[in-house]
Amino acid sequence: MSDYLAKKQLTAWPLTFIAITTILGSGWLLAPAFVFSQAGTYSFYAWIIGCAMIILIALCFAEACSMVPRDGSTVILPRFTHGYLVSSMFGFLSWLSWLALIPIEAQATIQYLSHFYPSLIYSNSHLSIQGELTAILVVFSISVINYFSIKWVSWLNRYILIVIKIGIPTVIIIYSLYISKQITSSQIVHFHSIRGIFDAIPLGIIFSFNGFKSICESAGRAKNPEYSIPFAIIASLVICLIIYLLLQFAYNTNATYNVIHNEISPFATIIYNTKTPWLNVIIFLLYIGAVVSPYAANIFNLSSCNSCIYRVAKFDYIPSLLKKKNRYRRYFLALFFNTFLALIILILLNQGWGEMVNNLTSIMLVTYAIAPLCLFSLRFQHTGLERKFKLRGGLAIALVAFIITNFAIYWCGWNAIRYFLGAVIIGLIVIYCYARFKQNHKFLDFKYSIWLWLWFIGIGIISYYGSYGGGQHFLSGITALLIIAIFSTIIMLLSFSLRLPIERSTHELSIIENS
Repeated sequence: MSDYLAKKQLTAWPLTFIAITTILGSGWLLAPAFVFSQAGTYSFYAWIIGCAMIILIALCFAEACSMVPRDGSTVILPRFTHGYLVSSMFGFLSWLSWLALIPIEAQATIQYLSHFYPSLIYSNSHLSIQGELTAILVVFSISVINYFSIKWVSWLNRYILIVIKIGIPTVIIIYSLYISKQITSSQIVHFHSIRGIFDAIPLGIIFSFNGFKSICESAGRAKNPEYSIPFAIIASLVICLIIYLLLQFAYNTNATYNVIHNEISPFATIIYNTKTPWLNVIIFLLYIGAVVSPYAANIFNLSSCNSCIYRVAKFDYIPSLLKKKNRYRRYFLALFFNTFLALIILILLNQGWGEMVNNLTSIMLVTYAIAPLCLFSLRFQHTGLERKFKLRGGLAIALVAFIITNFAIYWCGWNAIRYFLGAVIIGLIVIYCYARFKQNHKFLDFKYSIWLWLWFIGIGIISYYGSYGGGQHFLSGITALLIIAIFSTIIMLLSFSLRLPIERSTHELSIIENS
């Protein structure tokens, strides 16, 4: 990190602006169309329910991160609650979720640009050779920015990018509502789906709010973390919810058959539906936003990815050379490693935005669960640790947050969860082999991770027999949710009973605080 960011100089509003910039990436451009395709006119309920779920989870992060404000919260928190193996697994999954965001945001930029340059993508939304080369250039350029410093990007974000991030969606909303007056009610597609709400929540909405975690990954740079972290989390989520709801309303009022059949650049299709004197200006602004929004979000995604891998290397879960810094105090070897893998994912997977989001979200959601799980243990594990921000009813909130996280994982469907389970197997092999090489395998704390493997196996079985995304349709409706709620409660209690002894946890905490 730069000297600027290494110091605790990020107060409440700069942290909020970073979160808003990261949240308002490709989501505002593409998610309204996806959510409408699933839930129809019930899309507003999907956004409100999805955001409420995220806020509950985020509040758990707020208390836990303000207790131990260090960068890399998803690695640090489980280290002093459940030890080496749990911490390294969550570190691996968190790093993977940040890494996968980079090609997704690059894909979104190319999809929108394909409206002007159709040769960038094929008809199935996969990138053409020209599209892949353009996306590679995009990823490479954000890597260059991260190599030198993001000090000036942080300044730019505070005074310019945040205006673009909020201003352009606002213009698009106003213009879309204006031209909707020219569309008759009979032209609008009307349908609704209760099940579609739950299809849309994990694959469109939770992805769109994911950027709030950038605050948690930047907790070590927060000034007055007991105030600034909770404020930034809640403020950024509420501001972005309002923007997303207005964008959804603007989309719904223009949802003709022509519009809903275009998922590549939906708002461009809406704007081109009518001719007005300001058409060219609005289109220009839209494409400024289509490039700037994912691009700026990706700068901070890559920075969070580097911070995550730095913390994993700091704990010696991976080679320590990945924590080396260049003369700009950036983790340059981690940066090169992450950039290389992001390009590999981009080229090899080469899927449309929706497919890539679908495959990522289950992994992303699993990393959310670490906050309620750790918070539940910390309430008893470190009773003397100062809690400047403490949730009222924190234990109940933690349990509910963990249950709804598992609901959302289940709604991702079996086809997505099997990618997650594959990632877990790969991660476990890598972690064990490196620990064996470093002669650390005797300290993997397997006993304290038993609940983790039972959780992963259980959620996989429930998903396989469930009724979402390739499941066997043996479980459905309220029955599946009731089973998940009971199962989640058992895992939460098992996680609590298998927490580290207080002496060992205190030792791990002292190491973290001195690092």
